[in-house]
Amino acid sequence: QNCDWISTLPDDILIEILSLMTISEAAMTGFLSTRWRHVWKKVDHLILDSYTFGMQELEKSRYHENPLLWNDVATKFVHKVNGLLHSRYGNKIKELIIRFPLTSAHASNLDHWIESAIVASTEKLFFDLDNKCCKEGCTICVKGMNAASEPYDFLLGLFFNGRAHSLDELTLFNCSIGTMPANMSGFSYLKSLLLARVSIVDETVSSIMSNCCALEIMVLQYCHLLVHLTASHARLQILVVQFCKSLVSICIRADNLESFAYMGYKIDIECERAQFLEMLHVYFVNKDDCPLDFISAFPQLPKLEFLVIQFPTCLQVCNIFGPFFV
Repeated sequence: QNCDWISTLPDDILIEILSLMTISEAAMTGFLSTRWRHVWKKVDHLILDSYTFGMQELEKSRYHENPLLWNDVATKFVHKVNGLLHSRYGNKIKELIIRFPLTSAHASNLDHWIESAIVASTEKLFFDLDNKCCKEGCTICVKGMNAASEPYDFLLGLFFNGRAHSLDELTLFNCSIGTMPANMSGFSYLKSLLLARVSIVDETVSSIMSNCCALEIMVLQYCHLLVHLTASHARLQILVVQFCKSLVSICIRADNLESFAYMGYKIDIECERAQFLEMLHVYFVNKDDCPLDFISAFPQLPKLEFLVIQFPTCLQVCNIFGPFFV
């Protein structure tokens, strides 16, 4: 007599097996038997993208070339995510990753997904809404987009009154963040924040940092609205700022900072204290700018172990250090 040995395994082992599949594949096991009907809903690491649902990847075409295709595929993706989150409502989600080029046209659905993550006590929230069809700043794509294609506005107000008490890692690609509500306390336990291609101003970054008392890691990439960045935080350990083209200055007030990396145009830097800094990485994109000027702005670095200085050209190195380093 045939025996279904795998179904006799404990839930923990079955969940580990299902976690090796896409969540869409795992959901299909719910049709095997009553034993399997709800097991897949306990998989708490969700990656939701084109591959997960076996859908066409929009990255292979530009929006302006076929907007109807983009809108159709995006609508299907939204419906699939809504259905999936609804079917597993009430189950914990440790990590929620959504990778799909969505915009302000899908704001209500994106807001709903954030609400679902809050209710599910999500610890890691990752929204990659970037359109990877071309390089950043493609004028063809920009001209082909309408008002409904504006970046999604990530609403900080959804996290009021400590609602995100479980959230310790937040990653956002290609969206905007407006003014932070007064007396915001929703990110009290947030330890890691990565913002890439996010429209955010200096004041909002400062407000976020002042309200994230547990923040240890901050990464800012291609945030072009930043001009005078102030990184002031008692527990901040890692600060990375990369290619924020409008940035003019950075003021660092972080007593426990251990690692700092800057890549981009030459800027002014002010660092009052860096007694625990172990890693310093500097890269200027213009060949006539010398990173050594940047480094001299730091105070004494008694704990420094790794110093990485990148030059745009070999000639720049030769001009500074002489012929012995060619």
